[in-house]
Amino acid sequence: MSKQDSKKPSDEWPDFLNPQVLDVVREKLQFDKMTPVQSVVIPIFSQQHKDVVVEAVTGSGKTLSFVVPIIEILLKRNKSEKFKKHDIGALILSPTRELAQQIHEVVNVFISNIGTFTSTLFVGGNSVSEDLKNFETNGANIIVATVGRFDDLLTRQNSTLLRKHLKSMEVLILDEADRLLDMGFKEGIENIFRHLPKQRKTGLFSATQTGEIDKLIRAGLRNPCNIQVRQKVNTQKTPLGLKNYYTIVQPEHKFHLLVEFLKMKKSCKHFVFMSCCASVQYFTQLLKIFLKDVQILSLHRKIKDKRTDVFNKFKKMQKGVLICTDILSRGIDIEDVDWVVQFDPPNTTTSFVHRCGRTARSNREGNAIVFLLPNEDSFVKFIKINQQVPLQEYSEFRSSHTKNFQDSLKKIHSVACKERELYEKGKLAFVSFIRAYTKHECSHIFQVKELDLEQLGKGFGLLHLPKMPEIGKEKHKKISAFCDIDISTIKYKNKEKEKQRVENAQKPKVKKIKMEKNKPWSNKTETRLKKEIRKKKKDLTEKKRKSSSLTEEDLDELNQDFKLLKKFKKNKNDDEILE
Repeated sequence: MSKQDSKKPSDEWPDFLNPQVLDVVREKLQFDKMTPVQSVVIPIFSQQHKDVVVEAVTGSGKTLSFVVPIIEILLKRNKSEKFKKHDIGALILSPTRELAQQIHEVVNVFISNIGTFTSTLFVGGNSVSEDLKNFETNGANIIVATVGRFDDLLTRQNSTLLRKHLKSMEVLILDEADRLLDMGFKEGIENIFRHLPKQRKTGLFSATQTGEIDKLIRAGLRNPCNIQVRQKVNTQKTPLGLKNYYTIVQPEHKFHLLVEFLKMKKSCKHFVFMSCCASVQYFTQLLKIFLKDVQILSLHRKIKDKRTDVFNKFKKMQKGVLICTDILSRGIDIEDVDWVVQFDPPNTTTSFVHRCGRTARSNREGNAIVFLLPNEDSFVKFIKINQQVPLQEYSEFRSSHTKNFQDSLKKIHSVACKERELYEKGKLAFVSFIRAYTKHECSHIFQVKELDLEQLGKGFGLLHLPKMPEIGKEKHKKISAFCDIDISTIKYKNKEKEKQRVENAQKPKVKKIKMEKNKPWSNKTETRLKKEIRKKKKDLTEKKRKSSSLTEEDLDELNQDFKLLKKFKKNKNDDEILE
């Protein structure tokens, strides 16, 4: 893999670019100069017959780094061979539909001004049959798609036309490649590779490089040019214009301080990141109670049909809040985001960098803050060493900001006591948060045993702590409810749901039958038997090697084990064979 020369390239848009392309980037997109990554990648990918692997900090302008070369390459090909409506010239693969939609919008800026080509977007939300029918009717020269959807399209029997025209494809782009692999799309990517021509240009773009990416490079790229772009006088992995803060909060104050922070920054546009879908759903509803004059949206993977609408709405907003999971932590370019608030620290250190990168994009300024509990304070030093991201303590919080937190909790309790939906959402959010916490990459810092679960539950605004293994039965009995109310009296606002709940409550409870401990679990029993046979064979082999002879007793014992395993496989439910 070759490495790009470290000599500083010019930031002027190169003269070799088609005048129509230059017009779009300067006049329509308002980019007078190239960013460092664009100035390195565009000349190589446009003019040389080389694949590229590009690593650059988030917000550095990677999208134009591959869209401009795609348009250039296809314009040159169109001079000698006119594109027909089904001729696929380029395929751009993205990890999420939001990022794919954003890339598609950039592609369409060029197409609407240059003409010549058509494009299409293949993402979740539409039916697969609609996508295939759309391609059959309208065709597309540039396809932007999520890996999951495109892989699905290729496996359909009626996708013959799509598969056929992929053979003439000239450019493949894998955007946010590390995220593609993190989300488990490795198999999908490999399947897509099998349908693509080997003679193609491939660009792999990412903010970070991992061992898995190296494997992907070997599988899908040919002697690529490895390009790493760093900003001078800045060794950290976040943009120069970004100010990174942290604040240490007591667990019972955490939500209250979020409300206070958003009140202080009411005129700003915010991303608020949380660790799980259940937290997004619950805290979105709570924030709407406390911040009635602030526009609050939410987005997570369980929102299917409305995700695109929510995303577009937030893009157009001048101010407001979008509460989301890490589904929006990568590649999303929304102008004028003032603050990124990490209400929950991310499960991986690289996600910390990507979340922060949703602001201070394209040489603008921005701010990010992470809320840390007292037991998580060492994360500040860790993220500085691990990701080269120094954090400074946020100084605008005063003791006066927490003095009314009890009033906030009472307000949540008063609503939860009337709405069972909110009460149950709170419990689910708390359990999901703890589950996510147990899976944190930095388990030496984020340890469940170090959490004050009682105060954390109080900070969630719960009426009582839910029963869960992390708390334990004895400890759960000792923790009093946070609100004096008979839980069974809390009603659903939905009348049908409430009617069903009452009916279920009136039914006699069925006593759970405990399974006998000595009942066989088929899979485990079979595995155990196989393991014992392997061990005995190993022991007998060793014995034979040393003594050069085996007794008949040894061979009979091994033979009996094989018979037992064979009988067990025929009838796994027969307990007698295990006696």
